[in-house]
Amino acid sequence: MHRRLRPSNRLFPKRIGPLAYNASKVFGSVPGVVSAVVFCLVVGVLASLNGVVPQVAFGQEFLNPHDQIGLSQLQAELGRDAPTGEGVVVAMTEAAPNSGWYYIDTEDPLFAGKRFTNRSGENDSPNGHTETVGAIFYGLEGVAPGVRDIDIYMATDWFDRVIMRSDENYKGEPLFERAQVHNHSWVAYRAAAAEADSATRVLRSHDYQVDRDKFVSVVTLQNGKLNDMPELLAHAYNVITVGTSDGDHSGGTTTFDAPGRVKPDIVAPNVFTSFAAPLVSGAAALLVETSASRPELIQARRPQVIKALLMAGATKEEFPAWSRDWFRPLDPNVGVGELHVYNSHSILTNGPPRNGSTNLQAWDYDVVEGADTRSYTLTVPAGYVLRDLSAVLTWHREFRDIDPGDTFEPEPIDADLDLRLRRVGVANPIDESLSRADNVEHIYQKYLGPGTYTLDISADVHRSFGIAWRSTLEPQAKIIGTELSPAGVLVHARGTAGRTYRLETSNDLLSWRPLGQVFFNSEETTIPIDDSNAFEVCRLVPVEE
Repeated sequence: MHRRLRPSNRLFPKRIGPLAYNASKVFGSVPGVVSAVVFCLVVGVLASLNGVVPQVAFGQEFLNPHDQIGLSQLQAELGRDAPTGEGVVVAMTEAAPNSGWYYIDTEDPLFAGKRFTNRSGENDSPNGHTETVGAIFYGLEGVAPGVRDIDIYMATDWFDRVIMRSDENYKGEPLFERAQVHNHSWVAYRAAAAEADSATRVLRSHDYQVDRDKFVSVVTLQNGKLNDMPELLAHAYNVITVGTSDGDHSGGTTTFDAPGRVKPDIVAPNVFTSFAAPLVSGAAALLVETSASRPELIQARRPQVIKALLMAGATKEEFPAWSRDWFRPLDPNVGVGELHVYNSHSILTNGPPRNGSTNLQAWDYDVVEGADTRSYTLTVPAGYVLRDLSAVLTWHREFRDIDPGDTFEPEPIDADLDLRLRRVGVANPIDESLSRADNVEHIYQKYLGPGTYTLDISADVHRSFGIAWRSTLEPQAKIIGTELSPAGVLVHARGTAGRTYRLETSNDLLSWRPLGQVFFNSEETTIPIDDSNAFEVCRLVPVEE
């Protein structure tokens, strides 16, 4: 039985449903290449293991949380100059339920002025899941309402014909992708572990296509933390894998074709992965549009840079338990953090690093050789501190065709890039990201004092990369005076309103003793210290929030 959702307001497409599909739906084998494979297609939105689907009503905040992802802030600041995705060609691949419907209602007012192309040509009957993804992605009230040209594929046709080339007896390279951003709100599992080779062929062919045609591919995890990570397409390298901000998705690490890579890359605020992904895809479309608006930004259109920009702009304050390590660049549940379009767009428009600039936020696309190091300089002026430095390095898995005949057999040419943060004049790095599995490295520092720093990139082979970073400069807290009081000493200090600092004292400038924390309600405050805490000097250190 198919259930239709009753929209709570007009933001929803007028035709919602059918959204419910049997989670055991099988889509077929690919003769000659993956003839032993039967993938279980799980349409990522409302499919449950037993096929029972709840009745759900969604409001505007569910579909388009523009405040939470920083889009409202970007629009308020730029006004009519804010990007909308205008001129960007996008695509979406959607699963077809038992009815075979996967298309969109082209007459829906939310899609007025859009030009749709049915790339699979199987059926033009609208599907509620497709329409909801489209509404979030490029609908007139979506993230990228200026998008006009949209290609739509049915999932089985996409991986069978476009990727595996069933039209060429499963021998040719993947077909050319004309879209600049492609959203995949579907997942698929292998029927058996023995079929990893065939699934690997699909993943590698898509990674090859992304690298060759230079487009952004956004894919999803499965809903539900207890589910396994889907093989397609979450295990791919050259994609942006999206989870939900509540963490209720099948994240963790990859299990085949180079296991141990952390997924998701980023999360977005929706309770279903299918609807989180188009938030990221829409944001990517905005960045692609902006990158074409100024000559100095044109290199940012490359998918490595778009991925780095989106990830470097992500926020972490929503996740108190967020963590990374030198060997694991991302949090195993929420990746780099939550999508924030304003931050990512600000990094983009600040441009590549410049000589003589502090370079507190910037991006670049370049190449590093195996024996060389590529360095970027950041300067924190005297009297200031750097807050929340987030730097992300990304690169692609590249391929060569090892079949001398007409069969396309992609073999990976892997690269291992490292990212280090150093203070100029100090031998040991402050921080480093040295994963041996991921094709992403990430450094995050909450606080850096005045000085000159470098972000250093090294590699084991020749490889092009995208890097982006952001940070915030704020005045350093100062002790501006002291005076005796009947109970001890009053310390007068100046800092940043809304920040918490730790007061430390010393008698020799070598060892420092914490006395407690001080919250600044305004830029200046007075701190009483009683007679029991004798000291020669004191200082204020920002507390990591």
